[in-house]
This record gives sequence, structure tokens and C-alpha cells, in this order.
Amino acid sequence: MKTLERLSKEMLGVSNFEMEVGHKILIKEGNFSIGLGEKVGFIGRNGSGKSTLVRLIEKSYLKLEPEEKINFKGKINLNPELKISILPQEVKFSFEGTILEYLNYCGGEYSRVFNKYTELKDKPDMNENEAIEYQEILEKMTELNLWNFDYRREKILKRLKLNNEILNRHIQTISGGESTKIALAGVLLSDANFWILDEPTNNLDMNSINLLLEELRSFSGSVLIITHNRRILNSLEKIIEIDEETKTIRIWGGNYTFYKNKKQKEFEARLRKYEEQERKKKQLEEELKRLKQEAYRFESVSRDAFQRARGAKLAKRAKAMKERIMRELQKLTEPEPPERPAFPIKTIETETRKKILLKINNLSYKFKDKVLFENLNFTVEKGDRILISGEVGVGKTTLLKLIIGAIKSSYGNIEVGKGIKIGYLPQTPSILNPCQKTKNYLKEYDLDENSVMYILSKLKILDVSNLAVKDLSIGEIRKIQIAAILYKNPDVLILDEPTNHLDVYTVEELVQALKEYKGTMIFVSHDKSFTNDLAPNKEISLNK
Repeated sequence: MKTLERLSKEMLGVSNFEMEVGHKILIKEGNFSIGLGEKVGFIGRNGSGKSTLVRLIEKSYLKLEPEEKINFKGKINLNPELKISILPQEVKFSFEGTILEYLNYCGGEYSRVFNKYTELKDKPDMNENEAIEYQEILEKMTELNLWNFDYRREKILKRLKLNNEILNRHIQTISGGESTKIALAGVLLSDANFWILDEPTNNLDMNSINLLLEELRSFSGSVLIITHNRRILNSLEKIIEIDEETKTIRIWGGNYTFYKNKKQKEFEARLRKYEEQERKKKQLEEELKRLKQEAYRFESVSRDAFQRARGAKLAKRAKAMKERIMRELQKLTEPEPPERPAFPIKTIETETRKKILLKINNLSYKFKDKVLFENLNFTVEKGDRILISGEVGVGKTTLLKLIIGAIKSSYGNIEVGKGIKIGYLPQTPSILNPCQKTKNYLKEYDLDENSVMYILSKLKILDVSNLAVKDLSIGEIRKIQIAAILYKNPDVLILDEPTNHLDVYTVEELVQALKEYKGTMIFVSHDKSFTNDLAPNKEISLNK
């Protein structure tokens, strides 16, 4: 929209940055900047501080004090012309009014100018003041490049399925799935020149994700985006990483595939350097052994004073070489691949021999006056990997809840085979007691102390003696839930948007675990890369 040539190159910068939350150090050293028009991915482990840093940037932009538990040093530099619009990971609206009023509020100057233009352009018999105002509005429309604003707004609302009926609803009455779409529309239609998007694909359907990709490409401003979606990460031009080993911020000048390849090559180079050091060390140790033997022979066997002196010199050389070897040992330690969270699956000997595990017969569900789906029929057989697909609001989560018996159908029935164990991951983590200790939270999944500690160690979540659930990021909580369910190795695994809130590394490890899982799987996911990796053999589409 607005032309940005007059802005300086750097839009946002972070310098000499250190951050800790509570007593946990998240970033030891950090420097980065985002230039005009740059589209940057922000990656790092769940709990590494990505969302926390975004909140600090937001507080700095709004000139508000940071949260008490966040301690940081360094400087956040903001361009004086910077105008930020933020999509948080968890959307909670404080706005009071209709959705249309909210979108106009987000549009700021764009909405004010365009709405005034719409009001005046067809008005007959303008008076002199109105004619002057209209002329000013026309100039503003050109200055802000708003001549296609109506088309773009209509396209965004249509692709996000935000029709007139929804737009006239009060914003506090909408569901969680609709919240993300409305908040995203608010960002896309804003007059901001800098978007900060924290896991924007959570709860979005494929059509909405494709829209986001298109808008990212065409947006002339700058973008900082936290996402696990590899399609989006590969559409970007720079990656900022919170390095888990050094707790420093590192910059990678390319997309996610470029970053991943560079990271692997960097590890391989460190490994080669270490192997070369080990080879030299072995040579030195062999030479040391020979010198010691020579020294012992001259000193112990020979009675000749000259030979004994020669032996003493050899012993001295051997001592110097030993010290040299010790110095070599201290130079490099054997590099290890980055620690990845593992999702352990408990081996259970008693495996179901049933071929048909579930039967869905003429299933229908009606909510108030809206029919979500009707006369749904399908069979779940042993080994199936079934994708439940469809746009937001067609009833995918409802279907999963019907299968596990959390709600009752309007018509039809679900037959569950006798003794079939089902593991269910809801779309959003449910935390009833945030102050509860993490290990006690895991015990609610009917796990003993040893299993709990084993799972946490595999997930790389350590020092849990005093760690409460509220101290974890939403991604870490999600990771714990998935691990607890997988560990019990159910006959049927039901997953509702399992990649929501997870970092990109954890998604890759989850894919690996689910490939190794031998049971039956029913899942909902709008992450195309994740779905392709799992290769479902059946798809139940709920689109009308």
C-alpha cells in the first residue's frame, strides 16, 4: 500500500541482547536487524524465548514496561516510521464491537481514507467544503496506493470465509478457530509496514494458509514470522535462529532448506576437524609410547653415562609431548548432532488382532440450526492412516470428539471394537492448574514416576523438580501431551492439529515417531508438508 522509499533501511534492530525468564537463561548474546521489505523467519526450540522476545518488541513499540519475570539487557532499536501489526500465538480480543468494526480499527488510516472516499464518491450535489475534502481524499488514495484496497479486502475476507453474517457479529462471541482468521485479517488489512506473526498457521485451513503465502509475497513491508510451517519458511529470504547449543542469535541468509543444509555442513566440518585432531593425537600417542620405551631402555639397561643421559633427554621429550597431547585434547571436543526431542513409544506385547477397529454409521451432527455433516459412513481398519480434511468450521474437531465419546451425535452411531484403546490429542492444550508441577501434570496420563521422568528426559525437559506448568511455553506443553499419549502406544491415535505450537525441529521428530508408530491413526492437519510426510491411505473430506 503506502510507498516506503523514504524510510531508512533498518526497520527493527536488536543489539547486545541478553534475556532470562525467572532464573532460566534463554539468550546469552544476540544481535540482528530486519531491513525494509525483508521477510524473516524466526526459529528456535519451544521455550527458547521466541515469543518472549516478540512480546518485548511489542512492549518497546507501545512504550510499555516489560513483564516482571523477564530480565533483559541490550537495546531494541525501532525505526521512527515503524508501524507494527502483531498476530500473537494465542489470540485473545479485548476489543468491544463487531468484527467489521474491529477490522476497520486495524485498518487505521487505510480504512479511514477508503471509507471516506466510498462515502463521498457517489454523493450528489457536494457543497464546497465536501468538494475540497473529496479532492484531498483522492490525493490521499493515490499517496497510500489504495485504489485496489476494496478488491484486496474483499479477496481476503472471501478466502478466510468471513462473510457479512460473521462480520456483523460481536467479536467476543466468536470461536477459537475463527479468532485466528479474524486476527490474521486484521494484520493483512492493517496500515502497518511491519508484520510480526507468531505461529499464524495454527487453526488455519489450507486455503487460508495459501492466502497467507500470497500476501507475504506481495507485501512491500517487513515481516518477522515464527512458524513451524516449512512451506512458509521456504518462502522467506532470511532465518534468525536462537541456537540451542550456544544460546546466541545466529543469522542465516536464505530460506529454511538453505539453513538446514548449512547447519548440516557446519556440523560435518566440525566433525572432520575433530577427526583430524584425533588422528594427530593418535600419532602423538604412538610417538610418546616409543619415546618412553627408548628412555626406559637407555636409563635402565645401559651402564654408560652418555647413554643414560640420552635416556634422560628422551624422557624429558616424552614429558613435553605428553603435555602437548593434553593441550590438543583441550582444543576440540567431539561435536554431537543437535539434541532433538524424542517421542518414545512403549513396546506393548499384547497387540490387537482385530482388523476393523471402528465403524462410523450414518453419522450426523447438528449444532443449533447448522448441520455440520450428515450421513457420514466410513470404517477404520488396523494400520489405517486417515486424514480428516476440510475448511475451518466444517466439523473436523467435532467428528474427533464424537469418536472418543466426548459429545453425542444427532443421528447415527459409532461402533468401537471391544478392548480398543484410543489416545486423543485435542487441538488446544487444556491446563486446569497452571501452578501444578510438570511431573504431576504428566501423571494425570496414568503414568508412573519412572515413566514420567523417562519421557521428560527424552523430551530434553530437565530440572523438573521445581518446574511448574506455567513455567513452560505452550509448545513445550503440547510436546509433553503428545509424548504422554504416544508412550502408551494406543491402538488408535487421534490427533487434532498436532503440529500447532511446535517448533520446526520437533515437528520433524514427531513425523519420525509417527512413522515408527505401528498403530492406527486418525488426524486433522492443515500442514501440507506434515500430511505428505505421514502419507495417509484414506481421506475423509467434510467439505460441502
